[in-house]
Amino acid sequence: MARKRRSAAFAIAFGCVGLAMLVFDRISVSGFVRPAPLPLITSSPIMACGRIAKAGYYEVDNPLFANPEPGDCLQISAPNVSLNLNGQDVSSTSGNGVGVHVMPTGAHAFIEGRGATIAGFGEGVEIDGLNAFAEYFVTEKNSDAGVLLNRAHQAYVANFITNKNSFDGVRLASAAQSAIESFSASGNNRYGVWLLGASHNTVSGFSISDNTIAGVYLGCAFNGPKGTCEGPPLKSAFNAIFDGSATTSQNAPLEDYGVAIDLGNLSNRVINIVAQWNTTQDIYDANTAPCGRNLWFALDVIKTPALGGCSD
Repeated sequence: MARKRRSAAFAIAFGCVGLAMLVFDRISVSGFVRPAPLPLITSSPIMACGRIAKAGYYEVDNPLFANPEPGDCLQISAPNVSLNLNGQDVSSTSGNGVGVHVMPTGAHAFIEGRGATIAGFGEGVEIDGLNAFAEYFVTEKNSDAGVLLNRAHQAYVANFITNKNSFDGVRLASAAQSAIESFSASGNNRYGVWLLGASHNTVSGFSISDNTIAGVYLGCAFNGPKGTCEGPPLKSAFNAIFDGSATTSQNAPLEDYGVAIDLGNLSNRVINIVAQWNTTQDIYDANTAPCGRNLWFALDVIKTPALGGCSD
């Protein structure tokens, strides 16, 4: 009888241990239940320019050439689209349209460039939608801007290069609560970065050089500080420009201003910036003291500006 009781007790104990092992296998060391394995994600191949009108994961399988069509190459019109450019170049010779265009209806788009070059369009990448993410690409030789945030909100664009575009490397037009970071912009024929009527954005971690008018410009003038604005004078406010450089060649300077804030653009912060060798002024604020509440701090400049005591 005692042996039977021991056998029954052993069976119960073994069962409890097995159940405990099963439970432990589903629990991480931090106490959270381990999720079930995710299903495999299948991608939809893209082999030609076109519109993406359905949520899902898409992967470009070969270089895309937009000619002779003058419009957009890849247009994202559906929400929740993930697009892998897969290192494939997207090009055109028309100088029109957009290489990769996130439409206002394309919320939560995710674009992974993996080193893809987007060239020959009007804009290389344009984001109009909410909460878009784009990274690891090159935009060059586009007839307007390399990257355009057009009324975009909560966009994040990072780890990219934008060079030799006919006007701007990056333009934030009425964009808000967006972040542009870890990028370089050089050789653009107007501004490296232009904030036009843009508020509550951050621009950081940048290397900007040899753009014709300014490395970073906050204002509405197409031809630089105190210039003429086309249309109503849109103002940029509450932006943070930090941790970057806006320089030009010491021997053959090509850039008028490093960082410039035009009249009426208020309450912006410019912090921890290296701005040197620019021909007119390394840093410039057209607002009278105290600089329209703009804050200039931790600057490394060659030409010391008169900023009315609003800088360090």
